[in-house]
Amino acid sequence: MVEKLILISPAFDYRRFEEVKRKEPEGIVPKEFIDEMKKTVGLCLKDLNKIQCPVVLIHARQDELIPYEASESCFKQIASKNKKTLPSGRGIPYLAG
Repeated sequence: MVEKLILISPAFDYRRFEEVKRKEPEGIVPKEFIDEMKKTVGLCLKDLNKIQCPVVLIHARQDELIPYEASESCFKQIASKNKKTLPSGRGIPYLAG
């Protein structure tokens, strides 16, 4: 059983990975990764409303790869009443060393 959950820039919106693949040289974001990402996201999204443990969601508002709006949507779907977000500007300063 999960007692607490911390989500850091959860990639529930993978569309920008596909944009990166189109812009970058072959191999930066392999097609297989994007395919697996889609499967994993699908599995996780359907269970967000089952999460009952405390949740902290950390995400940069100016994330260039995963839209901040994805976290906002995720946050709304999480069932736990004990949840909060820690938005930052760019990157994750909470983890900087």
